[in-house]
Amino acid sequence: METSRNLKRETLEDLLEGKFISMETDADEFRYLSAEGTVEDLGTVLREFGRTIRKTRTGSAFYLVWESLGTAEQRSVRSEFREFRNTLRPVVDFLLLVMNASQSDVPLRSGDTISVSDLSVRIEDNPPQRKKLEEIATLLSVRRETVSERTAGVLDELAKEGLTVLRNRDAQVYLVTGKIDYFYEVLDYIDSREKITEEASESADSGEEDIFS
Repeated sequence: METSRNLKRETLEDLLEGKFISMETDADEFRYLSAEGTVEDLGTVLREFGRTIRKTRTGSAFYLVWESLGTAEQRSVRSEFREFRNTLRPVVDFLLLVMNASQSDVPLRSGDTISVSDLSVRIEDNPPQRKKLEEIATLLSVRRETVSERTAGVLDELAKEGLTVLRNRDAQVYLVTGKIDYFYEVLDYIDSREKITEEASESADSGEEDIFS
């Protein structure tokens, strides 16, 4: 791909820094990774670091995973998972808040826009939603006074997690990034593991053989 940017170097650096590359975060890098042969080409370099490129099920974002898990790699994964669990509740609560405020049954997806002013107006007129926003802001250590300021503060925190990106500073419009689909995938994984644990516990309590032991 002909460009003034050194996309190969920049893409490798961003991936190795743990970034998720999507159309919303960097359209040029995302198109570069989507081009035929690019992932295979970068894979030869990344193997030296023990990493490989993955893509979300929806194809909305690229990211790196470890090829194999030694002791050091397991520590890294556990650390990343702990960070994910720390933000799990406020992020899920905010996603539900947006759905409720927008009166929508469809969860946010990559490319969706969130206007601070529009969302704030909806929340302002609903006391339970105002209280929920305050709880979310507290969980994310956002100390703001007004509904609008809290909404913007929460979206800024989600941007730090790579889940949103500020697209229009003046209008305070944020885009949901492709990493949101990875978030949903991890939620599905946690949900499936909890179901397995519950079923195993029920089997043990009933005296049935535990197939996971």
